[in-house]
Amino acid sequence: MARSRFPHGGDSPFGRQQTAGNVPGAAGTSAPALESLASSARALGRDLREAADRRLVQEGLTDAARDAARDPSLEGFTPRRGFDVGSRAYNEAAGRTRAAALRSQFAEEEDRNRAAHPDNPQAYAEAMAVTRQRFEQAAAVDPRLSLELGEFMTLTEAAGLGRVREVQRGRMAEAARGALRETARTARALAGQTATAAQFDDNGAALVGAALQSHARDLAHYGPTGAFELGGVRFEEDPSRLNVMSVDDLTAVQIEVENETREAWMLGALARVQGADAQMAFLTGVRELWAQGEGPLSRLSFTEFERLSGRMEREIAATASGERAERTALEARTRDLLTALEYGADVDPDELREAARLSGDVGLQAQVEYRLAYGWEVSPQERARGARGGEGGAGLPGFAGAVDFLLDRLEGGGLVPDDNGAGRSQWGITERSHPQAWADGRVTREEAAAIYRREYWEPLGLDALPPDLAVAVFSAAVVGGVGTARELLARSGGDVERFLQLEMARFERLAASDPRHARHLNGWRARQGRVRGQIANLRQSQRAAEGFSSDPLEYARGTRTRPPVMAGVVALEPGAVFSADAGERRAWAQAVAGRHAQGRELNRSHSVPARVFTNAEVAFYKDAIDADPVQALTLARTLYDQAGPEVARAALRDLGRGGVAGSDIYLATLAMNNPESETFVRGAMRGRQLRAEGASAPVFESVGRSGTRRREENIDQALRRFGAAFENIPDEMAHVRRAAEDRAIAATAAGDLRAAEWYINSALGGTTGSNGRRYGGLAEVNGRAVIAPVWAEAGAMEDIWRTLATNLASGARGPRQSNGLPIPAAELRRFSLELDADGTYLLRAPSGAVASDADGRVYRLDLEASRGWLRQQMGEAIRAGGRPAR
Repeated sequence: MARSRFPHGGDSPFGRQQTAGNVPGAAGTSAPALESLASSARALGRDLREAADRRLVQEGLTDAARDAARDPSLEGFTPRRGFDVGSRAYNEAAGRTRAAALRSQFAEEEDRNRAAHPDNPQAYAEAMAVTRQRFEQAAAVDPRLSLELGEFMTLTEAAGLGRVREVQRGRMAEAARGALRETARTARALAGQTATAAQFDDNGAALVGAALQSHARDLAHYGPTGAFELGGVRFEEDPSRLNVMSVDDLTAVQIEVENETREAWMLGALARVQGADAQMAFLTGVRELWAQGEGPLSRLSFTEFERLSGRMEREIAATASGERAERTALEARTRDLLTALEYGADVDPDELREAARLSGDVGLQAQVEYRLAYGWEVSPQERARGARGGEGGAGLPGFAGAVDFLLDRLEGGGLVPDDNGAGRSQWGITERSHPQAWADGRVTREEAAAIYRREYWEPLGLDALPPDLAVAVFSAAVVGGVGTARELLARSGGDVERFLQLEMARFERLAASDPRHARHLNGWRARQGRVRGQIANLRQSQRAAEGFSSDPLEYARGTRTRPPVMAGVVALEPGAVFSADAGERRAWAQAVAGRHAQGRELNRSHSVPARVFTNAEVAFYKDAIDADPVQALTLARTLYDQAGPEVARAALRDLGRGGVAGSDIYLATLAMNNPESETFVRGAMRGRQLRAEGASAPVFESVGRSGTRRREENIDQALRRFGAAFENIPDEMAHVRRAAEDRAIAATAAGDLRAAEWYINSALGGTTGSNGRRYGGLAEVNGRAVIAPVWAEAGAMEDIWRTLATNLASGARGPRQSNGLPIPAAELRRFSLELDADGTYLLRAPSGAVASDADGRVYRLDLEASRGWLRQQMGEAIRAGGRPAR
């Protein structure tokens, strides 16, 4: 049996008797046994107390968690006053939760105070004092919480105050920089004005020097507080300076202003010299002074002087060009006056002599003196009768003149043994096509003329067309067939120049598509050149017969010796369109609208061009726009806003025909049709000015990682890729090219050149919406390039067409087949779109045929009319608002 570790005795409560002698003073119990018993009791007590404490702590934590669940911020937190472990645990847990809530709330209050007073430290501090007092009261229930929160609030407020002061300093600095910019602008303008007016001598140099020193003193106020030198002026230490610009930056500005001022000084002196020859002599003297190291320009480096003298050379070239243009204009004016005098106009002889003298043309002066002295042997009426009576005259209108021109100048009477496999040919009549005419082995001139009248002239109804247009259509029909001539005529809208452009585009397309046709291209070009010559002869004869085609509105007024053709031609003050008075601009636009109506009436009643302005008025606007291309925008905006799109388009076309730069008119029209394009237009006009000052065409290239440069597609190459889009509007292609290149020149100067295609799209009115989609510009439908309306998403143009084609095929307004039935939707969706000059679209089948309407005329799709419906169907692919595409 194992031995017990306890003493034993018979009377022991543990079953064994113990002897008292083992514990002093205890009868029958030993001392070691009692000590062991006490130790065990103490250990047990400690265990019981610890278990009780843990239970109290857990209860305290549970209470704290329960209170926090009911109120996360513990707004009503009050520490427990007991000293037991449960109270201490509760206070600790609840205090931490309350402290975290108060810190978060205080941080939010600090953010609001800082947002309310972002740059006002005093107001911020006052607001924070109120906030802090409130939070200190909330934390006062617990000294430890109060201490902890106080430290947090102190740190947070200090950081916030630092940020407020930083914002204050930044805004003060920005205000100072704004003041600097305004001061610099004003000082620069003053220096430039002083330099422009200063004479080119020592006194002028002194004035310019004083202006530049004044500019340096104005700038110095914004420099550092320490001493520095600027523009040759020493500035001592001054703590009142604003210290928003370094000395290096100040110096850069000063040098820039010095260069500008020096240039303004020289150009101002040059401008006061009259005549290009005298200006060149002035520049030569300046160069001699600089080379000798003398005069006010002696400090200029070689590079600086070359740059300045190059600018002066360009100014002299511009003066010379203006003088040449003025002489040319005076020559034209003299000849116009001679023509008017020939046809009985009331011409002032002194005005005629003065125009001839100023033109510098001695021969023209002699002609004027001769005509004023002896007149003309034959009157205009006699010349007109002679022209009408002569068969086959160069300017004879009608079939007789047209067929004589065709036979004598275009076809010829020589025998061709084999005309491209069609057998013999004479007068352009082949044996295969007309065997009856060749039955006797030859074709007479009379037989050929009868065939041309019967098979070409009469089917096209050319007697009803103006003589110049009739000749162009007649020639085109003989070359390409009656159907081709009829289609080109419909697409040209009756404009002879447009007809010829469309015919030439067809020739070039045929030559590019088939080598057999390529060998005929030069012959076709020569043929059209002869047609143009005949048209010029016809127009000259027509002017001689009618007397007022060249300036119908002015002629219609009449003179003291000739009655008016039209009573009450509307008076027009040309310069009123540029007036600052809105009423004057409105009256001008109303007068233009009246002129538009009168011009159309003269066209209807007398077959003269439908003009809006007189020649003198066109010359006025040409000079104004040449001097400042932005004036084209002013003129176009007034027309569109006050007279309406129809009058505006007619007036702008009249100006373009009258010699006003077509590209300027195109840009003005672009800005009016699509206001979002005005930024592009102004950039293009800036590029045009840079081009006039000698800027080169833009170079499109990219730079690789190794630094190598690679040429990218330029504007001409990009336009060739999309040439099909301009097939019906070849004149517009030239305007787009010029506008795109001018805008790219401005971008090159600004260091922000983009891809060539971007400039083409923008020149067509293309813009990017807030949704990132591109509207307008170049697009593609069924593999063919097309110009999208400015409100249509370019990338969705094919989907737009398919949606619209389905709708057109289901209704009565769509294109028709030859049998008069609507073209089925599946077939119509495969057609491509071609923009025409009037803003409508032609529909071309895969076979190349152009779609017709129910009456057999060329079908014209007006996308603008379907815009609202398409918007409902296509959503953001159709942009809302804005003016029509054209």
